[in-house]
Amino acid sequence: MAMKDCLASAAAQGAISKREAEELGAMFDDHLQAARRNVGDALAMAEAKANLEKELRNTSAEARRKANLNEAVRLRLKAMLMQAKSLRLISFLTMAVLPMRVRLMAWQWLSSRGRKSK
Repeated sequence: MAMKDCLASAAAQGAISKREAEELGAMFDDHLQAARRNVGDALAMAEAKANLEKELRNTSAEARRKANLNEAVRLRLKAMLMQAKSLRLISFLTMAVLPMRVRLMAWQWLSSRGRKSK
């Protein structure tokens, strides 16, 4: 079978694992047997290949959809963490820098009171 040879070649080249090649071969055989019930061998082969391709495309689309969802969740979580980090920075600045600024303003006010105005 050409499809089995193709799967064996892909496994030998490392494009897919041997286990995946076996699973895909079994899926192809299932599609082939189902198609043979309705049509002859040549048409059954073409139909089985088309069905397997359609099934793999659907599986690939689902995997891509899940990956996109995971990426969206990762980016949202990253944004939330960055926001929390910036809030902590603002909190730090409020707690540390603002009192220094108040002290500086108080010192300037007090030092200006001691000066004689002309």
